[in-house]
Amino acid sequence: MSTSIAQPSKPQRVAPRSRSERISRIVNSDTFVAYTYLAIPLFILFFIKIYPVFYNFYVSFTNYDLFSPIKFVGMDNYVDVFTQEVNLKAIRNTLYFTIGAVPIGTALALIVAALLNQPIRGRITFRAIYYLPVVTSVVVSAMVWRWIFNPQFGLLNYFLGLIGIPPQAWLSNPRLALPSLILVTIWGSIGGNMIIFLAALQG
Repeated sequence: MSTSIAQPSKPQRVAPRSRSERISRIVNSDTFVAYTYLAIPLFILFFIKIYPVFYNFYVSFTNYDLFSPIKFVGMDNYVDVFTQEVNLKAIRNTLYFTIGAVPIGTALALIVAALLNQPIRGRITFRAIYYLPVVTSVVVSAMVWRWIFNPQFGLLNYFLGLIGIPPQAWLSNPRLALPSLILVTIWGSIGGNMIIFLAALQG
């Protein structure tokens, strides 16, 4: 009797996918959908945040007034910043404002959040009152503070007059203008920072 040896079957070759099938597979994949959703935010982030930073850094080495051609001047602009008195004064005022507004405002917001995190009566009302500056119109807030700082009939000068202090020009006096702005900034930022700290304390 003759015996036959079975020949091993050859693996079937998978027909290569057409180009349209490969494209359709890529388009319908989750990865492609995810990158599609990320494309628009990344595009906006690049042209609104990242590109302006690098472009401004480049422009800082030039002399450019939007009308004449860009002229490269090297480090001249940076030398002017640290040698001209008006620029040094602007830097000092910026540091003064930042040091005065940010640490004090943050500390006060933390203190208020810690107090309003306690089981006290009326804490919901107090939270709304402290958060009110955040939702108040900027125009309305400016008008109220302008009335408070008014040198003739302002509320602040009225209370100072009760204790014998003469009226002050809060917004026109160089020594008082910046502290007045710091006070307004702290008033407007306490509510938002308080909510953040309160959420962290309760979490």
